[in-house]
Amino acid sequence: DRLETESLLREQNIARYNVVLARGPSRTVQIYLEEMVTIDRGLADPERLAPSALRELHAEAPLTSALLTVAAETSPEVAFLKGFGGPRVDGGAGVDVTRFAAAVRGQGLDVVSLDLAGDADVPEDVAVVAVCGPLRSPGGPVTDALRRFHQRGGGVLLALDPEFGSVALDAWIEELGLVRERAFIARRAQ
Repeated sequence: DRLETESLLREQNIARYNVVLARGPSRTVQIYLEEMVTIDRGLADPERLAPSALRELHAEAPLTSALLTVAAETSPEVAFLKGFGGPRVDGGAGVDVTRFAAAVRGQGLDVVSLDLAGDADVPEDVAVVAVCGPLRSPGGPVTDALRRFHQRGGGVLLALDPEFGSVALDAWIEELGLVRERAFIARRAQ
């Protein structure tokens, strides 16, 4: 419908072509052509004309992400555990996880920092807790909070340095039936 399209263009401030709009009850997401396909633009040289061509179609991921984003009233949260000397999502000391956090945001998820100091529990609105590269052991109380969160259905992403050791965390990993191999896949040259 042309009138509806013109209304959406104004409402969403869309100033270009080839945009898919996913709209839910309370949120709207724009997906651009460049996110869905890879196009070889061809050659406009009069000596060697080559037409543009579709090289790769990868629309499933951005479309699925957009649909998941708009389907719920609020986005699920991925909480990065802070403290313990590990990296921060804002590019602080240690391993930089800002690109990883940006990729998580790109999947329609909210990224937050999580402090489990004391006897705190993981908040109900958190879907996944990411424990990325701690330098100090989270200890028993934090590991117990992660265990309770996982038991009630929460997801936990553990990205640990092979040389990192934590008695409490390693015991929980073993309880889950996982084996932690202490080997490097790659190591940066010094």
